Formats: sequence, structure tokens, C-alpha cells
Amino acid sequence: MMKILGITFLIMSAPQLWAGPKCFDKDNSCDPDLMCTFKAEWHSKALLYVIYATNDASRKNQKKPKDGIYFDGTLLQGAMNKARAAFPDLSGAELNIKAGQIFEDMVEKESRLLFEMPVCEMGGKLSDKKRVKDGYNGMFTNEKCEIWVDYNSGQYDPKSFGSSDNVCDEFYQRDYAHEQIHQRACKKKAENSSRFEIQNKISEELQAYKHSMQLNEAQYRLLSIQCSTSLKKPQETKKRMDRINQLLKGFESRGGR
Repeated sequence: MMKILGITFLIMSAPQLWAGPKCFDKDNSCDPDLMCTFKAEWHSKALLYVIYATNDASRKNQKKPKDGIYFDGTLLQGAMNKARAAFPDLSGAELNIKAGQIFEDMVEKESRLLFEMPVCEMGGKLSDKKRVKDGYNGMFTNEKCEIWVDYNSGQYDPKSFGSSDNVCDEFYQRDYAHEQIHQRACKKKAENSSRFEIQNKISEELQAYKHSMQLNEAQYRLLSIQCSTSLKKPQETKKRMDRINQLLKGFESRGGR
């Protein structure tokens, strides 16, 4: 979503951590549909990051806000107004928790409304067969700081989920790393309920979605190199793969992949 962001995100530097997921450990051939699919994922996560950032109250009085994204607060104020109307007897932390729940629903609706499929190179098309399987609704971290997969309204262990799927494991790895950010925040909070107050929720989601966005961007850039003349320079491909590895430093692999 660089058109919306108008900025460039830097990739963190760190040593190599893992060997590479399903869609990158084949023959490194050019796949326009795969490139298009990862580009769409990147733009989707970037849009979510922007929505959270524009409602981050800590940016309200900043003359030069982080990432060049200015505070708007429309959804933030809307969630607070709805919470006050629905729960007139609540105040303080309890009201902020209810507002946080309402805000999450508003973000989901806003992202669906604003998302535009990016233009894909080389005639590439979005490939649902290479994305996560039908029924997968992402991962979540519960109040016990446990990470679970939401699949067809059931809860599943993320470390074994999808092991037989013929889809890109990168999307599962990305979501798992995203949830590990929430898991760490959960374990640091003596009172986990404070995590769910609207502003704390926004701050935490910003960290998690920034990571998801950067990871998808790095993966898309690698695939674009494989479809360009730069493929004649193997060191460029290795450099991009190293950047993907670097982004996963500090995040445990789901294991057995």
C-alpha cells in the first residue's frame, strides 16, 4: 500500500535464521500469479497498518508523526461514542475495553471497504489456491497467552495446522509471527485486561501489523527479482532471502515444516 503510505519501510538487520518456506524453496522460477498473490497480501496488511496508525491517539499532537501518517481518529471516536451509548453505566477501563471490541469490528469493515486490488505485473492474477485454505480465519492469542488457529469456528494448534495443505506456508508463518508479538505483550502484562483497552489495543496491533507488512513486502520483492533480469545475479536473490530470514529473527518457527 505504498501509494497510501507514501513512505519506504526499512528491513531490520540480523543473521540468517531459517532455510525458507514452501513457496521459496522450489526452483526459484518466475511465477507471476504467486507474485501477484503476495503483492495483494502486502497491500492488505499495509492498509490495516494505516487504519490503526490514523487512529493512534499518541500521534495526535505530533508535528512529524511516525511513518508520515497523521492522526485522524474517526474510527477511534466512533468506537468510543458507540461504547458510551451501548454501555452508559460503564466508565474508565471497562468502557475502554468495550470500545476496543467495537473498534476491532470497525477496522475490519473499513479495511474491506477501502482495499483495492493492486495492479499485478506480467499478467499475474490472484491465486486463491496458493493462499491459505478455505475456512482459515487467521490466528489469535487468548487471555492465557496461547496462540490458536481459527479454522471453521474451531481452535487448532498452529504448529501442526496445515501441514498437508498445498498452499504457501509463508502466510501461516506470517500470522504466527504476528501473534507472537501479541503473545509477548500478553506475558508482559500483569493485568491482561489492560491490553484490551482501545488505545493499548491500537498500539499493540500497530507493532504486529508493521511486522506482517514488512515481511510480505520482502517476500514480494524477492519474487519480483525472480521475474526480472536481476535473476542473472544470484547474489541479489540471496540478499532478498536473507532479509526475509532477518525479519523472522526472534520469532519461533511453527516447527516441523
